Amino acid sequence: MLGFIIAFWATPTMTMGHLFFAFMSTNYKFVGLIFEERDLLKNHGEAYRQYARRVSMLIPFTKFKRPEGRSRGEHKGDQLVHG
Repeated sequence: MLGFIIAFWATPTMTMGHLFFAFMSTNYKFVGLIFEERDLLKNHGEAYRQYARRVSMLIPFTKFKRPEGRSRGEHKGDQLVHG
């Protein structure tokens, strides 16, 4: 995922067309990540919630701690809470 985002923005000459493409592609990827996280949480439940607390969304080898009781893509009522 991160490789695609870097590839979209890594260009020696940034034309308006390429800027538009890079911006739209990056946003598309991030929106897709939100839906993917929601579906993974729905399908795998607590196991995925624990995994999401330990692993970064874009750079998996980066370690950090999420607040207890909350993981990315977790629902609170009808609103999607993105941790």
